[in-house]
Amino acid sequence: MKRKFRIQTVLISICLLAAVVASCGGDDEEEQGLSSIDGGSERSNAPTMVPEFSGPIPTPSPVPVVTDESTAVRAMWVHLTKCVPIEITHLNVQLGVRGEWMVMPIQGSPQEFGTWRVNQNGDITPHNARGELWQRYVESSCDTDILQPAANDVLTDGDAVTTLWAHLARCIPEMSLGVFSAQKDRRTGAWVVVTVPQSQDDYGVWSVKRDANIEPLNDRAVEVSKMVDVAANAKGGQQQNELAAGCSPVIGSGDDARRRLWTHLSPCYPTVDPTSISTTWDPSNHLWVAVSKERSADTTAKDSPSVWHVTRDGNILAKNISAEATWGVVSTGNC
Repeated sequence: MKRKFRIQTVLISICLLAAVVASCGGDDEEEQGLSSIDGGSERSNAPTMVPEFSGPIPTPSPVPVVTDESTAVRAMWVHLTKCVPIEITHLNVQLGVRGEWMVMPIQGSPQEFGTWRVNQNGDITPHNARGELWQRYVESSCDTDILQPAANDVLTDGDAVTTLWAHLARCIPEMSLGVFSAQKDRRTGAWVVVTVPQSQDDYGVWSVKRDANIEPLNDRAVEVSKMVDVAANAKGGQQQNELAAGCSPVIGSGDDARRRLWTHLSPCYPTVDPTSISTTWDPSNHLWVAVSKERSADTTAKDSPSVWHVTRDGNILAKNISAEATWGVVSTGNC
């Protein structure tokens, strides 16, 4: 009985000891758990390391500065008016390629500043030689040695024709305004003035700029220009009269050419009817072609027309065999 009681006592002691050990172990595990939680909290509060990016940095798309025609015109106007006052209404704009705007002066603008390109970023670039000249002018802080802004003297085709006519009339006063027509050269801004096809004479091709500067553009205009310059510089006396005669030709019409030839032939051929002499203007050679039918010196020969050239200064030239024969008779007076 006593032995049984001792065994029970030992078992109870072992159970109590196991309970105590378990209780202590649970506290350690709980503390370890708390430590783990605290450690996790500390790690969660630590700064996160971001890996360094070694690739190319993307470039953001630029926001367009010029979005329509009005902003393109204003950007161009601001650029040009750094040197010259220009009405903004004198700028014409058209949509070009690659989203650019093409800006140029309107027909009646007093300033010919060329053609320009304005892109969406607001960059302004000259598109032709005239624009490049203006670009250098603006970049030079308006140096007039590079460009003289156009005066308002010659704005229309009528102004160009009148300007050229006034220049040539010093030598050819009988010339009318109607012998010229003018068209604008968009590349240079000048007016190109030509002689109309209906004119009896060819005065050449001329350039009349906005500032009324006049330049000959072909050989005929150079020839006329020389006559005008010489006549303008002559001073009095016989020389001036001769130059004036050269400028203002003696033969100005078909009737003048007909009378000139008849006067030359009539001493030996008085029966020639002046109205029977036909005349035609040759614009390429600037003279009159006359045809006459005077009686041949050889009465047995068959009559054939004589062909003559009558120049503006009154000279008469025989141009076929019949005319040469008649010329021989008249020039020797052997009628």
